[in-house]
Amino acid sequence: MASIHLHSSGRSPYYQAKFRDAQGLIRVKSTKQTSPKEALKVAFAYEDSAAAARNGMLTEAQARRVISQAYEIAAKQPLRFCSTRDYLTNWVKANYATKSKGTAERYERVVLDFLEFIGARAGVDLRHIAPKDVEGFRNNEYRLGKSASSVNLALKALNIPFNLARRQVLIEVNPVEAVELLPKDGEERIPFTTQQLHTILKTADTEWKGMVLLGYYTGARLEVCAKMKWGTVDFETPLIRFTPNKVRRGKKAKEIVCPMHAELAEYLRSLPGPKHPNSFILPHLSSR
Repeated sequence: MASIHLHSSGRSPYYQAKFRDAQGLIRVKSTKQTSPKEALKVAFAYEDSAAAARNGMLTEAQARRVISQAYEIAAKQPLRFCSTRDYLTNWVKANYATKSKGTAERYERVVLDFLEFIGARAGVDLRHIAPKDVEGFRNNEYRLGKSASSVNLALKALNIPFNLARRQVLIEVNPVEAVELLPKDGEERIPFTTQQLHTILKTADTEWKGMVLLGYYTGARLEVCAKMKWGTVDFETPLIRFTPNKVRRGKKAKEIVCPMHAELAEYLRSLPGPKHPNSFILPHLSSR
């Protein structure tokens, strides 16, 4: 049975705990307690965890309970545990108040992908996420066909909440920092040629043809094109209006007014059905 004693030299005011460790060997460890009653509680906590480990029964939940009990005795307050899912989800929610909508959505996508990859481990305490979890996520993203640049951007996004958790003393080490970025794959983006655009337009279905024409003649991002409504179109002027979904932080998005090219106007007029101002021009793509 565990016992306590003061150091024979008298150099420490703290009681020492004497107990058998996981290998059955006698161990002496400071309880950091000056009260015999509190020191004995810590000693029993040490002994309980060692006994469970010795019998092959020390689960993560059991270890968490023992550590929590010892900490609560020493600090006079409960130990704060925060699951990975809860912490990252709350961080995502906070981004919508401090970041642009586009940035917040991009961070949310990375977090959702990471939580899906680690599966049941999303329920463990944040401090138990290891570099191997992040490395596995990185490799899996690349295997899914994403470019090295996209994967590296995801790692950089994931590094932000873990770095914040370290500053909040929720974790001691940021596991993302221990994982190397992928080497650049040398990709280079070049615009489509006019001939390639004609080929795409001949192949595309009705809505994707509209997506290409809207993007080509307005310069708007794909998401903006997908969510344009008939109220933005003025056939008489002819003009088309839209508001960018990505602007510099701290700046307010301003409406952009574009002259409507004859080819785009012809396509829009050809679309069937009522053109209600609040209905989407591309109803199926708008939901994606």
